[in-house]
Amino acid sequence: MVTMQKLDIAKSYVDKVLSEAPESVRKDAYIHLYGVSLLCALLAHKRGVDPEIASIPGVLHDMYTVKSGISIHHAHSSAEMVRPVIRDFGVFSSHEQSTILSAIFHHSDKGHSHGTYDEILKDADVLQAYLQDASSKILRSRKCRLDRISKELGLNIQPTVYGQAIQQHQISDDLTNRLAEIAEELAVRKIVGHPEDNDYIEIIRYWPDDDIAKVLKNGWCATFVYHCCMQIGFSLPIRVPNSPCRLAGVNAWYQWSKAANLFTKDSATFLPARGDIVIYRNIVPPEKKDDVNTPTDHMGIVVFVDQNGFQAAEGNIGNENMSGVIHRKHHVNIEGFIRIDGKYEYDGWKYDYKSGEIRTEPFTPTVPV
Repeated sequence: MVTMQKLDIAKSYVDKVLSEAPESVRKDAYIHLYGVSLLCALLAHKRGVDPEIASIPGVLHDMYTVKSGISIHHAHSSAEMVRPVIRDFGVFSSHEQSTILSAIFHHSDKGHSHGTYDEILKDADVLQAYLQDASSKILRSRKCRLDRISKELGLNIQPTVYGQAIQQHQISDDLTNRLAEIAEELAVRKIVGHPEDNDYIEIIRYWPDDDIAKVLKNGWCATFVYHCCMQIGFSLPIRVPNSPCRLAGVNAWYQWSKAANLFTKDSATFLPARGDIVIYRNIVPPEKKDDVNTPTDHMGIVVFVDQNGFQAAEGNIGNENMSGVIHRKHHVNIEGFIRIDGKYEYDGWKYDYKSGEIRTEPFTPTVPV
């Protein structure tokens, strides 16, 4: 008798997360995740690879959406969410971890081909959705996968097709002004980084760790900025490829913005504008810093600029665990500014999870990643 101990361990984790999910989410999530996992095993048998390893990303692939209720970039955020989880299980080799995470990371990218296990998850994801409701319409871009799977398995699948590829969400040219409005409106509420503050819980809901409210205490300025950006439709996964850490940390924003060519180093010739994201340097006293070796230690959003400086809406001002609007002087403890470009689109689909290589060919994702 073949046992699937590793799959059972993964399912135990999934069951725990689902038990804490709203009832309205739980039923459909069980059906989809377990259904996709079973189909992954079927396709793995058919294609001559390990059915247990194939099944595990099937049951884990939408964990971020189940936990947070957020679907945008959920493939990439789900991979990041379960990365430390499967590591800490202590039963997977490094190669198995990479295989599982790669499949999860790439599963929304139905328009490209990746590794064997990646393609199994994509095919199982599409097939399960069709089998659960054969009367539903599917994107024209997914029909080719169903046609191929149908032929491979000897099925008679005739889906109803509609439309073209879903385009990435476009944000308006006025996004920086809206970013400032949202940030200021939130900051003046004097939000306290405590689980009893509902605004704080809303701000940190993107981060899937069970103890995140305690983890971010006295250190949630980056999370404040992330929340404000999400509110205006400027969305990123919780961790971008090749980043040293999640976007709950200032340094992750600093590294990402430089790579995206959205960062401008502070100088006498640069004047910040309303809606710019400011990154400070060594503005937090050493005794209040968790990492004294990281100079980029605080951030906020510019809401007003005057001759002497600017006002910034910030979470966790001075690592004192409360939001507010504060006046900052020009060129004092400032590393630089991120100016969000309405034309920017997250391009993490280009990143290959296993190799770290970047695709160069042009491509518009068929579904949000």
